Amino acid sequence: KTKDQLSEIRQKYRQLKQRNKQLRKVNKELDHFLYSTAHDLRSPLTSLSGLVHVMRLENKQPELIHYFDRMDKSIQRQENFIAQIASFSKNKIMKIKSEEIDLSNLLKELIEYHQFIPGADQIKKEITVQNPEDLPFYSDYNRITILLNNLLSNAIRYADFSKPNPFIQMDISIRKTEIAIDF
Repeated sequence: KTKDQLSEIRQKYRQLKQRNKQLRKVNKELDHFLYSTAHDLRSPLTSLSGLVHVMRLENKQPELIHYFDRMDKSIQRQENFIAQIASFSKNKIMKIKSEEIDLSNLLKELIEYHQFIPGADQIKKEITVQNPEDLPFYSDYNRITILLNNLLSNAIRYADFSKPNPFIQMDISIRKTEIAIDF
């Protein structure tokens, strides 16, 4: 009976080892796909950035400068977002990189990033960051950005505009050992 059990354990170990090998291969292929996709998405952005640069050189009208700046900023945000998506695949293998984050500033940037989503201008945004002890907030910048970005993006995209006065309310409380986000 012990021999049979030992044989079964060895067989299951070999199966597990084979499955892990297959999983590593699939993960490697997925990482390659994500890298290629990120590269392919960045290419048109690089072209757009070049076109905006040429338009700046050829058009010296002061009223256009504001629009060129906004185009550049939107392109940069999209490039940053693509970089975050690419880093998301690495998320599972990377250690958390803790750094001090200015949440108020990050939220302002994310709200500005989402201002051109259809309907975003119709939604009142009420964002409060409470930090009564003036504590620094440390977290992984990429992970917290992805989290907050997804919350805001989904709230705007799935807003019910048939109801009066649509709004997004986010209350963030920074505490000594945690952060509470009420959305």
